[in-house]
Amino acid sequence: MVRKIGQPISVRQAVLSSVYTSLGATGVPSAVIDRSLTPTPFTVNTLAPSPPDQGARAAAAIAGAAILYVSLLAWGGQVTQAVAQEKTSRIAEVLISAITPHQLLTGKVIGIGVLAIGQMIVAAAAGLIANALSHSTVVPHAVWALLPAGVLCFSSASRSTR
Repeated sequence: MVRKIGQPISVRQAVLSSVYTSLGATGVPSAVIDRSLTPTPFTVNTLAPSPPDQGARAAAAIAGAAILYVSLLAWGGQVTQAVAQEKTSRIAEVLISAITPHQLLTGKVIGIGVLAIGQMIVAAAAGLIANALSHSTVVPHAVWALLPAGVLCFSSASRSTR
């Protein structure tokens, strides 16, 4: 391969030149090389058209995931702080005489989890009410399915395990 100074050569051109040279040296006719290196056109047949509210569904899913993520981060910190507080508080020593430590921590985690779910429900209700008052049709039906799924995900992520 000969290249003059100042003339750039692309990687594609270098590879094609090498393929032509190698295959030509083995006796493959250049017409066969050309046919095998020519891209074959293909057609795309869609099975079903995209729903018209696909963008709104994707936006609702991303927003729901972001809200769930931020809620888990914020309320997970609250659970951590409450559990750490039990280690340093004298109140825990008095309570442990009446209930087991497992019951105490389970009650704290469940209580904070209920508050977190309540906050998510209030925020979602405020958003849906604002949407209804604005007479917008932007909220797809997938949002209604997203709310119970979010509560289920949050409750399963915040429960205590033994």
